[in-house]
Amino acid sequence: MNEIEQIMQAALRLQPADSLRLATPPVTAESVFGGASTLTKWQISAAEAPLSIVESPIFQLVTLLMAVTYVVVVYSNLNDIRSLFLQTSVTKQLRRRTFDIPHGGDYAQFLNTALLLGIVFIGIPALAYFTLFFPQAGLSAEELLPVIFLLPAMLLPVCGGEWLLLKIVGIATLTQNFITNLIFIKRTFFALSVVVVPPTLLLFALCPDQGGAVWAWITAVEVVLILLLFLQRTLLLFISEKLSIFHWFLYLCIVEIFPISILGLIFVR
Repeated sequence: MNEIEQIMQAALRLQPADSLRLATPPVTAESVFGGASTLTKWQISAAEAPLSIVESPIFQLVTLLMAVTYVVVVYSNLNDIRSLFLQTSVTKQLRRRTFDIPHGGDYAQFLNTALLLGIVFIGIPALAYFTLFFPQAGLSAEELLPVIFLLPAMLLPVCGGEWLLLKIVGIATLTQNFITNLIFIKRTFFALSVVVVPPTLLLFALCPDQGGAVWAWITAVEVVLILLLFLQRTLLLFISEKLSIFHWFLYLCIVEIFPISILGLIFVR
């Protein structure tokens, strides 16, 4: 009996587990890392997240450089741009089937400047549209930035190859005047796109991710309208030379669609 009483008294003197648990002080960041430490998980996640292409300083710098260059080119060639709009107006296209090619050197220089400007800055819309429509790719800015410089380097040989192919066809078929008009149409409508598209394109490129979808669609509509005008003008040119629509379709497939499709396939891969 004495032994049982001693065991019960010893058990009563023991503290319950809950009281021991409550007496234990909670573990905090201050007690482990010091008084100046705090838990900031969201900052760690933000530091580990890859930098978006729109937030890249290099991309923003190139985009702003394009904006400044565009303003300078437009301001320096106002008369040539007025002539460009007259050449590509819908009313003139419906009334006449051929272009009046200006013989002044200033207008030709303006077309060359617009061609160079469009090729040099083609990487900006390519990257902006890629990040908008393929966000699941998850590529960082460091992986996408080389496209700004590689795409123009790839497009220059394509444009040169198209020009050389058309010249060879003109010499072989004794249709140099027709080929000259065709090349002039290509350059004219490319210059029109360089003049019309950049304002909305720059607004789209400088918007945060998924924030410039409206400007992206407006830019796409502008490009499609200019493309339709280009197709109409080239078709009228082929008809004026008494060439069949099959030859026009063959020209579009070989000279216009095939090189660009190869370039696009290389870019996507």
